Amino acid sequence: MIATEIPHNEWRSYCRDFNVKHSGWPVSVESLEYDGKHRILTNDDKEFAFINIYPDRTRGEVAQIELGAYGKTRQTMIVPRLSAMKAERMANGTDAGLEIYSKDYGIVIIRFQKMFSLQLELLNETMRRKAS
Repeated sequence: MIATEIPHNEWRSYCRDFNVKHSGWPVSVESLEYDGKHRILTNDDKEFAFINIYPDRTRGEVAQIELGAYGKTRQTMIVPRLSAMKAERMANGTDAGLEIYSKDYGIVIIRFQKMFSLQLELLNETMRRKAS
C-alpha cells in the first residue's frame, strides 16, 4: 500500500471529493497513538459505513469523521490539531483509506473493508500460483 501526503491547502477539496466517492462504503477505523498504543475504534461485531470527513479550520484544525452503523444512528469522531493527511492507495491506484495525523494523539486511519478483502484475495491467488 502506498500513502501519499495531501497538501494542506487541498484538505477541504480532497475530503469533499473523498466523501462523494466513498460515502456508504464499509470501513474500519483504528488509531496508532504516539505512546505506542494501537486501538480499533470501530467494533468488530458491527459494520460501519463511512459517511464523511470534514476538516474544520474554524475549530483549530479539527477533523470530524462521521460513520453510520448499519441500521443504527451515526457515530461522530473528532480528531483534534491536525498536522497531516495521507491518501492510502493500493499499488494499482485504487483507494484503500485515509490517514489523519493529529499533533496530540497520533494517527487515525480509515480503511475500506472491501479493499482488504480484495487485497487478501489477490495475495491468496498469488500464493496459489506460486505453489503450483
